[in-house]
Amino acid sequence: MLTFYCPKCWQVVNEKEKTCPHCGFSLEKLSNQEYDQKLLDALHHTIPERRMIAAQILGNLEIQQAVPIFKQILASEVEDYYFLRTILISLAKIDHPERMEIIENATHHTSNLVCSFARKILKKLNENQPIETWDEFSG
Repeated sequence: MLTFYCPKCWQVVNEKEKTCPHCGFSLEKLSNQEYDQKLLDALHHTIPERRMIAAQILGNLEIQQAVPIFKQILASEVEDYYFLRTILISLAKIDHPERMEIIENATHHTSNLVCSFARKILKKLNENQPIETWDEFSG
């Protein structure tokens, strides 16, 4: 049995609902929504793996609109290292004027793992080394 989620509030909804009973979002609009926007919305999904997949795809497609959201997530209370690591890799793949500043800020993150990984990404970017492909930790 499939579980359906509202793409706005991420609450479970019945697949036949036309409007989310929790937030009022029109579920009929979902099929007309652009793919990029669906991915951006999925960065806030309740299932961690969905968030990571969305971040990966946004980075691979170099979606510029993801950068401010990545910035917010990195500056937020999110503690999921694997998600933050995926965001850093994706951010490094997007040629955006704020990219280096955001990654530099991540070197001061509350998590030592995130700080260390952000430094590694910065070093690669500064030395024009290729950004690693996805691995067993991030898909």
